[in-house]
Amino acid sequence: MTYSQNFFLHVVCEGKSERNYLAALNRLLRDSGIGLTLLSPTPKKRDEDGGGHFRNVVQKYKDFRRNNRNVQPWIWVDWDLYLRNDQHCMELYESRPKGIPAFLFSIHNFEDFLVLHSSTERALEREHICRECNHFASPMHSEEYMPLFKSQFPEYKKGELPDSLAMLSNEQVENALIHSLDASIPFRCDFIEKLAEFIMARYPDAGSPWNVVKKKDE
Repeated sequence: MTYSQNFFLHVVCEGKSERNYLAALNRLLRDSGIGLTLLSPTPKKRDEDGGGHFRNVVQKYKDFRRNNRNVQPWIWVDWDLYLRNDQHCMELYESRPKGIPAFLFSIHNFEDFLVLHSSTERALEREHICRECNHFASPMHSEEYMPLFKSQFPEYKKGELPDSLAMLSNEQVENALIHSLDASIPFRCDFIEKLAEFIMARYPDAGSPWNVVKKKDE
């Protein structure tokens, strides 16, 4: 089924990894006939190093809104910075000024989000590794979790997608949704859940993977 109406969603995100994921997701949406395009504002050079730190993403959000007053972008960041309160991220987020929307979090980081797209077996394998490292109570920093992640995805490079996700499939996104909604798997992602709800609200006849949300509500 192909839909004639096209929606645009703007997503303020951390960096290159997320933008590459959005590009792969756009290809899947287009191939599925869903009239939705995900756009991420091109960051100013000064913003590239700040990642998902509160001040950095809020500055990206303000820069975008300055020239797009009628557009309300989503903000998608990793939860680990906020749980650890790096650079006072959690304090700043909880006291954010009026007009700054609630963030969409990947729990705990982008690599954990990528694992959601895998089989349940691989997701649980990652969960076991992370639990042994106390990752859920005290999220690991990049230099700690990257070697562990690369033990499962040896070809992975920060800022890029693993080869297995470069051409994102319906099955992989369905896995991500199912696992994110599964309380027994401690990884989850607000962004992918909200996106599925957005699609199902506007395209109620859309098939897999987006109807996972519909099945959940039945």
